[in-house]
Amino acid sequence: MTNLPNFANKALNKVSVKPLKIVEQMLCDLLAIPASRARDFSVIHSQPNAVSYEIFSQQIFEKVSAIDEEKLTEPEPQIIRQAIEDSTYCYQHEELCAMFSSLIANACNKDYRKIMHPSFSNTLKCISPYDAMFIKKLFDEQKAIGDGSQAAEAAEYMILSHNSGDALLLHECIVFTDEYFSDFDMQSLSISTLKHLGVVAHSLSGTFTVDKKFTEAEYFKSLEKQYDGTDSYPVARQLLAGFTPYGDALITACSTPPLLNEQTP
Repeated sequence: MTNLPNFANKALNKVSVKPLKIVEQMLCDLLAIPASRARDFSVIHSQPNAVSYEIFSQQIFEKVSAIDEEKLTEPEPQIIRQAIEDSTYCYQHEELCAMFSSLIANACNKDYRKIMHPSFSNTLKCISPYDAMFIKKLFDEQKAIGDGSQAAEAAEYMILSHNSGDALLLHECIVFTDEYFSDFDMQSLSISTLKHLGVVAHSLSGTFTVDKKFTEAEYFKSLEKQYDGTDSYPVARQLLAGFTPYGDALITACSTPPLLNEQTP
């Protein structure tokens, strides 16, 4: 068996529980292979992957040791092995590491067993740090509404013509207009990617009144100037955007507890 790292030993000293020791040792054994790979990569390419790996591993052990004894369980091998393997590609991205470490830790929690799916880790491997920030912000937006399953207001931007039925779709869906997400081309790419992966979905809201933040955005104002005096004009139409059932399960599985309890009535 692989020797436990110092941070794992500290966790075990705080809580001397046999199931915890079994799970901790299992994680150490599984993490040993990607640890070696990360160290070799850092030596060859002079990049600090090994350091990032140590931080990532510590996050996992801290989250596992925080699980109540009665909720601790040996993780499903198909889920845990794939998650550890896929996490190898993301050590240097804080946002993705946080999601991977929560996914691995929550796989050891009985409360999360029903929502866990083997494809979660592959989805995380396929998204960017920007996508991860978008997912978190979308979830926070829905929580602010008061219901984690409720869709957030969004908008599509298009150019219409006064004298014809022509329409030019510029952005299929924009959810946020604040500074970090003000690059609509980048946000559109992120939403398109997450939609392709089955994480998010959007649809027309059934109303033509769009939140003023979408028409007061610099992007929309620039369109108004661009088409001023022409036969065409920009329009922002209201959409509703939110997580699919798969996306809702993913964000729950990849978040730090007690998120699951917060979502359960």
